[in-house]
Amino acid sequence: MRLNHEIDEIAYHHEKKVLEAMWFDSDAKPICPFPPRGIWIEITTYCTLNCKFCAHQTMKRPKGEMDIGLFKKIIKDISKMLDDFGDREMTEIALTRWGEPLMNKNLEQFIKIVKDHGLYAYLPTNGTIMTEKQRDMLLGSGLDKMNISVDTIHDERHQEVMGIPIHKRLINILSLFRERFVRGVEKPVIEVSMVKYPGYEREIELFKQFFEVISADRTNVGDCFNLMGTVDIDFDPDNKTAPCINPWYCIGIYWDGRCNFCLQDPEGDETCIGNCAEVPLYEIWNNKEAQRIREAVWKGDYDKFLPCKKCNVNVYRRYQQKPFFEAFVNYAQRMRSLDPSRINLSEYTYLTHLQSIVSGSMIKKNWKRSIGIIDEVIIRLKSGRERFFDIAQSIVDTYGTGEKKCTKL
Repeated sequence: MRLNHEIDEIAYHHEKKVLEAMWFDSDAKPICPFPPRGIWIEITTYCTLNCKFCAHQTMKRPKGEMDIGLFKKIIKDISKMLDDFGDREMTEIALTRWGEPLMNKNLEQFIKIVKDHGLYAYLPTNGTIMTEKQRDMLLGSGLDKMNISVDTIHDERHQEVMGIPIHKRLINILSLFRERFVRGVEKPVIEVSMVKYPGYEREIELFKQFFEVISADRTNVGDCFNLMGTVDIDFDPDNKTAPCINPWYCIGIYWDGRCNFCLQDPEGDETCIGNCAEVPLYEIWNNKEAQRIREAVWKGDYDKFLPCKKCNVNVYRRYQQKPFFEAFVNYAQRMRSLDPSRINLSEYTYLTHLQSIVSGSMIKKNWKRSIGIIDEVIIRLKSGRERFFDIAQSIVDTYGTGEKKCTKL
């Protein structure tokens, strides 16, 4: 078994040079000369989990779901903005912020609206309520990419941190992969992710190897954020050695239309730059408040933008300006992957992010084999006699490459 690591080298280097030129030309000006690359739209704040590393459990603002009329307006405004900038291919629309999007009964309509405007549709989910009907909808919706946040494969830790047993959730997730492979459809591309929450380090390698064996398109291990101080994670403010990328890279929209650059802010009171229910998004992106925040963040003058003081995002190199801008090339290579062995690792400082969000699926010749493996795992999970962690270990030992062995917990 091998990963689908193929890329058009000439196109890759061409795009990289274009993006570098764009970056140096912009010089991190308060007015951003290109549109947001990630637009995160909160279609619901309701969730099925209560994870200890999520601010959802402490969120104070009212819960709610986005009105479909407002959603249509936002997507229309986004489409106009991208047309005006002359750049549609490098922006993705993520249908979540703080909540489980599968809880919104209008999800299928939301996806259709995005696709009807020719935009790239991305759905993050925790997979807890992914029923057979929903799996059928997702695989036929035109959705481009999904991220399923598994976060931990350790049975006892899953129960403790997320509040529910792991078995049913994993059956739902694996059933989605199985159905996709049986149908032979390449979209949505499906990545699985976990967070580097303190204490999880020993299970990371097994997580990656297990989901590689069952032919997940990507595995992504992300940093753990303190979410504007709502999650108790120590960090050294002196490590904030470069500007955060977010004000030039993305914009988040709460269910009531309020917008901000700070995707890690569960409330939005201090970070709001406008409301796209009242003003078109393309006017908000470079308005005076957006420019004020960009200037403060670029200069590291956190006294002029206080939320940065209590946030640990730009402690991590992936959220610092120059490395992250180089990662834009993945958006231009939607149907390809990067081969890490052919890239200068000292030049690309966050290769796992490059790998995780390009949109090339695993090669199909692995799918038939993976269906049988998934069937075995689901049967063992349904029996209830084994921990999932132990099942995953035995699957990797039996079907994996054998290059690495995982430490049993």
